[in-house]
Amino acid sequence: MSRDSASQVPEPTTQAGARHAHETTDVSGYGVLIFAIVFVSGLGMTSLFLVWLLARLAQGTPAEPASALATRLAPPGPRLQASIVHPTTPAEDLARLQQRERYRLQSYGWVDRDKQIAHIPIERAMSIYLEKGAPPEGLGLAMPDDASNSSAATGGGP
Repeated sequence: MSRDSASQVPEPTTQAGARHAHETTDVSGYGVLIFAIVFVSGLGMTSLFLVWLLARLAQGTPAEPASALATRLAPPGPRLQASIVHPTTPAEDLARLQQRERYRLQSYGWVDRDKQIAHIPIERAMSIYLEKGAPPEGLGLAMPDDASNSSAATGGGP
C-alpha cells in the first residue's frame, strides 16, 4: 500500500458526526466505577476482619470454646502382653530369655546332628581357643538355621 491510500482511512465518527479517539461501545465507565467501588470495599472489609482476628488471637482467647477432644488427656501406653493368651510380663519374658541363653552358653548340645556339629560351653570354648588358637576358616563356625531347631536339639532348655 502506498502512503497516500493509508492516509485516506476515515476517522471514527458518531451518528451526530462528532469525532472520538476511542470506541464507546466496549467498556462502560459506569461499570468500571461500580467494580472499583465493590473491589475496594471488599478489600477493606477483609482487612478489617484480619485485623480483628489477629487481635483476638493475640489475646490468647480462642474464638470458640475448646472442644472435649482437645482437652482430653493422652491415652495410656499400650498393654501388649496383658492378656489371657499371654499372661506374662515383659520382665518375666526377659528373665526367661536370659535363662535360656545362659543354659545354651553353659551346656553341650547338637547344632546339627546330621552334620555332626555340636556346641560346647563358652568357658570350654575359650580355653580351647587359648590353647590351640583360632580354628581354620569355615570350620566350627556353623550357626543353627532356626532357633526352634537348636532348642529342640539341646533338649528344649529350661
